[in-house]
Amino acid sequence: MRDVLLPYLASRIPLEFIKHLPEAMETAYFQAYSNAEARCAQPERTRVRGQLRHYYQNGAMRDHAEKHGVDASAPHTDPKGERYTRLVFDDVIMGRTSVRYSNKTPPPAKHRKTIAALNKRIEPHTPDFFDDNYKPPKEGLGILLVTVHPDNGHDQSVPSHFVIGVPYSNLKGWHLFEPLSSFLAAYAPQEDQSVVDLAFPKLKKLLLDAEGEN
Repeated sequence: MRDVLLPYLASRIPLEFIKHLPEAMETAYFQAYSNAEARCAQPERTRVRGQLRHYYQNGAMRDHAEKHGVDASAPHTDPKGERYTRLVFDDVIMGRTSVRYSNKTPPPAKHRKTIAALNKRIEPHTPDFFDDNYKPPKEGLGILLVTVHPDNGHDQSVPSHFVIGVPYSNLKGWHLFEPLSSFLAAYAPQEDQSVVDLAFPKLKKLLLDAEGEN
């Protein structure tokens, strides 16, 4: 499945956008740390730092996207709730989340469920997970930029690393969980472009076949 998804995503997401994304996100992450350190004492500092990380990174991701001509927005969830960041690359929809160093499972926020729901069509069996009337579009792939926080006791001013994730529609696992540094290798010239040029229905079949082999 990795060999199918990586070139497919690389064919949709511009290289210049993804190559400089870590710098933009790390700057926002450091700013969150600096502001929390300067303005808050413990025990409030840790919680405020987490909130600032979330909001600063969301804004940085949209700003970075707009600089590279990527469709970026901050819609409300439906039913209306907190706004979230959404980028659109052709038939790929990107959001973002964060996880602790030793945990791959993202918090089950409504906006992440919305993006993950796009992947329901590439799964042979999906639990009845949603309790709302959200209906995903007929085509599309939902992915998340995942910030992995540093482990406790390490420098909290910089993230451990970033990951490109294609979540299961129930947010309880991943079709793909690839470090951003490794994802960049998918942009290397390829002799065989047949996978990259696949239409979504053919991609779906390959994903289903790959999942059945695991």
